[in-house]
Amino acid sequence: MRLHRSLLASLAALALLPATAAAQVTWPDGTPADDPELACLEPAPASTSVNGVTDEGQAVELAARVLLDGVDQAQAQEALTRAADSYAPLGVTLTATYETVSFSGDDAQGLIDQAKQRFGGARPAGSDLVYVLTAKDIQASGNTGVAGLADCIGGVRYADHAFAVGEVFEEDVPIGPLTFYTDATAKIAAHELGHLMGGHHHYANCAEGVKSEQEVLQGSPCTLMSNFVDFQSIHFSTANSAVVRGHAISFASP
Repeated sequence: MRLHRSLLASLAALALLPATAAAQVTWPDGTPADDPELACLEPAPASTSVNGVTDEGQAVELAARVLLDGVDQAQAQEALTRAADSYAPLGVTLTATYETVSFSGDDAQGLIDQAKQRFGGARPAGSDLVYVLTAKDIQASGNTGVAGLADCIGGVRYADHAFAVGEVFEEDVPIGPLTFYTDATAKIAAHELGHLMGGHHHYANCAEGVKSEQEVLQGSPCTLMSNFVDFQSIHFSTANSAVVRGHAISFASP
């Protein structure tokens, strides 16, 4: 999944640019979608959370190994603590352990591949997800508007696909009375990890996010899995919440 940093460029063009053509895929029945990684695993969530059926209301811990590529650990801890606020309403506790790395290049998939190589091709024991937090301005196919990438939607199910990358992003960009990119580093992390937990762009919406951003005047009306970080709130939509919790119940380590 390619998370874009759209605001300044879109204002300059007087329009919010859509996902790139490379991000357009088609279901077998001909229905288009905007998540290119859908074809990597499956066109439907592996599991959803249904109270009384698949969900007994249990608390779930989701353990992330965070690889710090040019990032200070204190800064990373602050971002991941805030990212955990996305998961807390789902009864999922996002925890993180940290280690410092020095990866080469700024290609998003290349950074994911280096993370895989570090652990022999699969996530390390005791971790559900691996997240590269980098100080680099990452790119994909030359597009430097990319802010993050997940190896596969639903990747938590597979030890060799439970990897994602996201960048540290300068936050709090005021434009007129609104502030954009608040908590951007945390939102990028929560979003990419959300993809690994089965979350989809097209399960997001730009209605439910409004109520979560009322504490300050932010231009963040869309829920977390929206693919433009400048318009994201910190919370998942109702649909993505069910999918993410369902994946946590089914695939996170007990």
